[in-house]
Amino acid sequence: MPTPRPAWQAKGGPYLKGFAVAVAPNGKLYVTNQTSDDVSVIPPFPTLTSISPNQGPTAGGTPVTLLGTNLTGATVTIGGNPATGVNVNPGGTAIHAFTPPGAPGPATVTVTTDGGCASLVNGFTYVSPSHATSLTATPALAKLFPPHVYFPFLTATLKDLVTGLPVPGQTITFKTGTHVLGTAITNAQGTAKLDETLTFPLILANGGYDATFAGTGTLHLTP
Repeated sequence: MPTPRPAWQAKGGPYLKGFAVAVAPNGKLYVTNQTSDDVSVIPPFPTLTSISPNQGPTAGGTPVTLLGTNLTGATVTIGGNPATGVNVNPGGTAIHAFTPPGAPGPATVTVTTDGGCASLVNGFTYVSPSHATSLTATPALAKLFPPHVYFPFLTATLKDLVTGLPVPGQTITFKTGTHVLGTAITNAQGTAKLDETLTFPLILANGGYDATFAGTGTLHLTP
């Protein structure tokens, strides 16, 4: 009479002494290791069902709640950038976090745990600011006496007047007189920077430069 197989052995499969798999009520997978006589614990795979709110400004800083399962120990990225202030509830079913800055448009939300990754493709949409903004800039020359201090870069910083947060991903145009010196994109700190090494004499000749943004008026900086 053939030797009976254990209940966990697949029909027709080889008999592997000391090998077993069990799933606990909490979703964890326990696997015995026949060569090391110990047990490996595989965390359950996370799921992600929603994010609320599902849109916010490009500057980031929007408080969001993500719902799912098996989220304990999760990290969160939105559009590939890490969220901040990530806090998972004790049951591993909800995450509270703040969005990072991002480019206008839809962005994929991803949670990562020891058990794997789960995503909401295009789950969050970054929108350009609709609030009033404030544009500040540096002078081309600091009139310290003595001497005069020349700055090799023109910089302009854009902030949202309602939230006080920097506004990234926006185009700032720098001009002097009728000449366009160039454009630069605001970074995560809301600052655009333009090299003025070759244009400084022109800025002096025109009595300064202008920094402009589509959402505000012109800001004039004298040398």
